[in-house]
Amino acid sequence: MLTNQYDAKVKIFQTDGGGKFTSTLFTAFLDSKGVNHHLSCPHTPQQNRLAERKNRHVIDIAITLLSATSLPTKFWVHSIAHAVYLINRMPSEVVNNQSPFLKLFGHAPNVQHLRVFGTAIYPYLRCYNVHKLQPRTAQCVFMGYAQVFPFANKMSSSVSGSSHGNSKTLFNSYVVGALQYLTFTKPDLSYAVNSVCQYMTALTDLHWLLVKRILRYLQGTLDHGLKFSSGPWQLHAFSNADWPGDVNTRRSTTGFVVFLGPNPISWQSKKQNLCGQEFNKS
Repeated sequence: MLTNQYDAKVKIFQTDGGGKFTSTLFTAFLDSKGVNHHLSCPHTPQQNRLAERKNRHVIDIAITLLSATSLPTKFWVHSIAHAVYLINRMPSEVVNNQSPFLKLFGHAPNVQHLRVFGTAIYPYLRCYNVHKLQPRTAQCVFMGYAQVFPFANKMSSSVSGSSHGNSKTLFNSYVVGALQYLTFTKPDLSYAVNSVCQYMTALTDLHWLLVKRILRYLQGTLDHGLKFSSGPWQLHAFSNADWPGDVNTRRSTTGFVVFLGPNPISWQSKKQNLCGQEFNKS
């Protein structure tokens, strides 16, 4: 990100001796990027004085935000994100009374959209209602800034989000939408992904657990799937059907597959809806 967005490179990376920083994989990654890894002495946090001081700065502001709004500590993630968002747009003596945003991007930040953390907001919820008698809005608490505005319901204290909508619903929709593209090369995911898609308009925590289970399965089967290769642009189709192969319903199964060159592009296997007349007579 530093290279692509800011035309800069990390040359030295200093950390403490935590296991996540001294693991073989992380060390090999830094070596592959040509980054020097410096470790601070054990029980000597003052060697990381800049990082420790900024960490304390962010934590102090986050605690202040939670205390001033009487929000429970389970919303600490949103208070920290809000604190960092404000710090990056406030003048600092370290950069000659300029904001970090101005120093990084070369222009002053837009602050007209800023809102007070913890204030009451009323997001438009009509497009997410499941029936007409549900309220069009509800009093919520503003929780910070993102591509969608996070908020917490005043009654249930559950976090949602809105840029005219619900952040959890949008996020899950993006994830499941991406999974749908994978079904082209991983048809074994088709049934599970299509099942989850049916509940995107009324998402629950159970459905998100199912999505995470699909992601865990995907992580363990990255090398499985159909492989596409270049070839002639010729279309071929094959179909077949068995004779009452289902021992329970005595119905036949029909299937087909369509190839574009050497690559399968469409396929289906479906149990027939009706039994054959000849079979019924026998």
